[in-house]
Amino acid sequence: MNIWYFYMNPRSTSNDNVEAPSIHIMETIHALRAQGHQVHHFLYGDVVRQTERTLRQTARRISSKNPLFRAVKPLVRDIYELYRDTQDIHFVAPIFGDNPMDLIYERLVQHKSSVSACAQKYEIPLIVESNAPVEERREHWGAPLFFATKRLEKKILQRADAVTVVSTPLKRYYERMGMDTQKIFVLPNGANQERFSPENVSRDVRAELGLDDKVVVGFVGNIFVYHGIELFLPLARACSSDGDIHLMIVGAGQGRNELRSALDREHLSNRFTFIDPIPNVEVPNYIAAMDICILPRFMWYGSPMKIFEYGAMGKAIVAPDQENIHDVLTHGETAFLFEPGNPTALVQAIQELARDECLRVRLGHAARKHILTNHTWTRNAERILRIYRQIVS
Repeated sequence: MNIWYFYMNPRSTSNDNVEAPSIHIMETIHALRAQGHQVHHFLYGDVVRQTERTLRQTARRISSKNPLFRAVKPLVRDIYELYRDTQDIHFVAPIFGDNPMDLIYERLVQHKSSVSACAQKYEIPLIVESNAPVEERREHWGAPLFFATKRLEKKILQRADAVTVVSTPLKRYYERMGMDTQKIFVLPNGANQERFSPENVSRDVRAELGLDDKVVVGFVGNIFVYHGIELFLPLARACSSDGDIHLMIVGAGQGRNELRSALDREHLSNRFTFIDPIPNVEVPNYIAAMDICILPRFMWYGSPMKIFEYGAMGKAIVAPDQENIHDVLTHGETAFLFEPGNPTALVQAIQELARDECLRVRLGHAARKHILTNHTWTRNAERILRIYRQIVS
């Protein structure tokens, strides 16, 4: 079968091995190929990355000097993206005209409708994957043309023969939009079972960092506001009297510099080790150095890749007790879930696990078994192919 994977986000390229969307895309492609299919991909960033980067740099430079432009920048962005959507057909249509296709698999991007339009025109089965609703844009980056954006999102999804979503609450969100529930399938993220295996660790990071005598509490991934960066400071304060607990953050992003400054002011920097972003192939070595892996906060609709990788490595996981996390983890069985946004509950969870090695081991073993059975990229590829067979039958 000939499968084409499209991702029309200008920021992602096929060479990116750090950002979660690109890792998700390439792991899905590799897993589908492993099922014996021809899988081709078109990542918009491979074509326009440099042009888009120049535009963003120019916009940032103007924003820093011109408050008026800074205020209208989200509107300018939305208008530009909607204009680009009318032009993208020139990139996409020739691909459809020149290649045999049995299935189109597209990762949803706001203001990008050319792939679904071509799939409809050429009558090729289309599965659209949504990782986030349009509300994400409005909440984090502003959406002056929100209603136009939302209408276009719905139009893309209506063109699809099936829609995969990464969480149960996201499925419900689209049902409230009027989408047919029968064509929406919950497909959370996954882990690479070969790469994320305790047996395949290539470096002793604990020894390298001098942490052999510590209980290491770790976080892996880019640090954004929605990850609960502000929860690390009360965690550091609470653990300051416990010389056995050490915190490790692997990644960069919004808030890291502010956190480091706050730690310096309160003389807590010695409780932390900060590691700059690393390729995904190196991540298992750092997770292996951790005793407890945490996700302080996450969006209501998402599927955090890190909890799958934590679990595949057999680590005790601490995560917020919310519905999208329940799609993957169960409190007391495969993880320790705490009340979302409650720093005291997070601290109590960390301290309880730090004191109880047997509990950490039990949760880690159960998480690994569950992830390897249900949430690998191989399992996801199998489910995608089942969805395809269902829609063509």
